Amino acid sequence: MKKLLFTALIFLGALSMQAQNWYAGGSVGINGTNAKGESSAYFLLAPEAGYWFTDNFAFGASVDMEFYKHYTGIRIAPYVRYAYWKYNNLSLFADAGFGINCADAKGWDIGVKPGIAYTFGDKITVLSHLGFVGYTKTNDRNIKGDKIHMAGFMFTNLLSFSMFYNF
Repeated sequence: MKKLLFTALIFLGALSMQAQNWYAGGSVGINGTNAKGESSAYFLLAPEAGYWFTDNFAFGASVDMEFYKHYTGIRIAPYVRYAYWKYNNLSLFADAGFGINCADAKGWDIGVKPGIAYTFGDKITVLSHLGFVGYTKTNDRNIKGDKIHMAGFMFTNLLSFSMFYNF
């Protein structure tokens, strides 16, 4: 019994030391449009988690769930994050990864999302992605629910914000 308790305590201690490298959080978004008398709503829920292997490299993944009027989209997106510049609590980084679209919108993408992050204390990080450069292939639906097919290289200026808790 003592050996089991001792082993469990060592295991829990090792877990608590490793937990300092984990982060979890994500994004939430909502948007409404009204085009030619037809209104549509958009809602995004994107939980994300990752692990810092070194001070500059992390591996993570997000599950983006998008809810539109005519369909639901689910995107699973693992990535590697490289923080290439740090000054105090501010850092510049790039996420290189790919995403697989499931549910109503099928397809995939691969590319890089540059970003900026600021850490408040040791536990809370707010970050922003500043665009996407890469290739995408999607079978999607437009605002009316009509099927559309897209493929090609993308250079976007999308801006997104996320918040994370650092363990």
